[in-house]
Amino acid sequence: MRGALALTTAALAAILVVAVSGGTLDERRIIRETEDSLDETGRYVDFGIRLRVVRADLEHGEELVEGSPPLVVLRTWHLGGLIDTQGKRPSLCGKSRNPTDWYCSEDAEPLILHGEDLPGRLLVYGSEGAGKTRALAQWLLLRVLEATGTGHIIGVTSPTEPRAEEVREAIAEMCPPSWWKWNERRRTYTFRNGFSVQVRSTHQQSKEAGSRLQSLNWRAAASDEIQDSLKTDPDIEMRGRKAPRGKYKRFCTATSKDSSDFRTWRDKRLAGTKWTKRTLLGRRSPFVWPEFWDEKAETLDKREYRRRVLAEDLPPENRVYYGFERERNLIPLPEVARDVSREVLGTFRPIRARDRHGGFALLAGHDPGEIRNVTTFLRPYLYRDQILWVVVDRLITERTTAEQHAAAVKRHVVKHHRLNREPDRRDPDDVPDRVLIMCDPHGRGETKTDYDTVYQAFIDAGLDCFNAAGGDEVIQGEARRQMVNRLLDPEVGLPRLVVAILPDGATAAPELVAAFEQLERDDRGKAEKGRKNEHDQTHHPVSVGYALWPFESPAVTAITRRRALVRGVV
Repeated sequence: MRGALALTTAALAAILVVAVSGGTLDERRIIRETEDSLDETGRYVDFGIRLRVVRADLEHGEELVEGSPPLVVLRTWHLGGLIDTQGKRPSLCGKSRNPTDWYCSEDAEPLILHGEDLPGRLLVYGSEGAGKTRALAQWLLLRVLEATGTGHIIGVTSPTEPRAEEVREAIAEMCPPSWWKWNERRRTYTFRNGFSVQVRSTHQQSKEAGSRLQSLNWRAAASDEIQDSLKTDPDIEMRGRKAPRGKYKRFCTATSKDSSDFRTWRDKRLAGTKWTKRTLLGRRSPFVWPEFWDEKAETLDKREYRRRVLAEDLPPENRVYYGFERERNLIPLPEVARDVSREVLGTFRPIRARDRHGGFALLAGHDPGEIRNVTTFLRPYLYRDQILWVVVDRLITERTTAEQHAAAVKRHVVKHHRLNREPDRRDPDDVPDRVLIMCDPHGRGETKTDYDTVYQAFIDAGLDCFNAAGGDEVIQGEARRQMVNRLLDPEVGLPRLVVAILPDGATAAPELVAAFEQLERDDRGKAEKGRKNEHDQTHHPVSVGYALWPFESPAVTAITRRRALVRGVV
């Protein structure tokens, strides 16, 4: 462990050692000049830190931190030293005489030091009481020390002003007043080693106000509770133009949150090599008595304990699509899987020899609406001797007519999937494949989706659109949802319905993933009964259900498939 940590801090240690050994002033003279005190007005300021890595030990430990359990010191890092504030530029010039004592856990140690063996960007999950904010403040101040004399700036972001104040309090607790001055108007710390720290809330008062981070240039950035600042994250990322050799370091704390947007943001970043995720748990903190956590195990319900103490990422208990689990149903397409779209989709409508038609190479489900029209695209693959349905794409239009949406679908499948294009009439063997569309079989008032409206719009656009129920039958909502849940999480074996992760790390249908994770039943146990407004998420899973119903509904047999051919819109 100690050897690994030596490698972890090699870059930081090298900077500090070189700076000290390279000082031009006589250290004995410095000591004489600073014997009385090192105050906020003196030339020399003691920026020494003694970082003690500790573990709770109720039998052999001692009270090192007030109110904490007895602790034993595992190792100590001696960092920083005397800084000459009046040279050509501030510089480390001697050993610390009175270092500031810090304490941290074994789990927080490598994150605070943040050496070259870790990626530049840290996503630090934490339960309540785990010490995330303290670790963020310690990480921040080591980056300040690391950049002595550069004149650079570090940014600190929080989702709200009260959260920013908590970070400020943690910073003030970590270092003596002789190190810094605070400018309230500029919301900036000025450290006496020539470094500045800008503290910003990411809360945007209005669209007109714009981002609070524009035009700022940072060497590194610390973000408190990043899950509540996702809209600002691209701005935070772009601020790193002062990073040495372009190596922008970020330290982002996060708390488990039932947010599909946050999970998508997290998963996309962790899919690459620039980020790593670490977890700090209150139960492992040496600064909290174990009895506290034992009591919480009894006083909190099981779910709250898992979320708040164990930092588990839990979906809502009453989810409609309880079968979806991000780790299981959100995957890259397996390389060994074989596309069997033509074979499987051809069972719904066999292609006649006289048709100038290459077959169905893509399945779509469509759910229309007055505000939003959603079409979701899937392909069946043969994987481990079973059919795996993969959501590969979606098309969403808003405030469009049936005709406008159908035209958009036609353009989309031609451009992105090379389907439904016009055949080359000079080539008799050019027979383009097509998309098979399953549509809402229900009709309700003015939004009635009968043959003469939505179906006809698709047909007029040159697309193949069919009633998902296969005729006059009605697809019961609960049966459709049960089918989707069964495919997402079968009782045995692998899932049979997944959403594809694209090569760039994005998901093929992020809105569908959000709906799977967030849709809940109401107080009466009803599902998908909310208002049909701009926030309605139901269209996405419903369109998937319509697409798969002719192939995966419990009642699908050879008889009902033949019936679909006769009674469907053929």
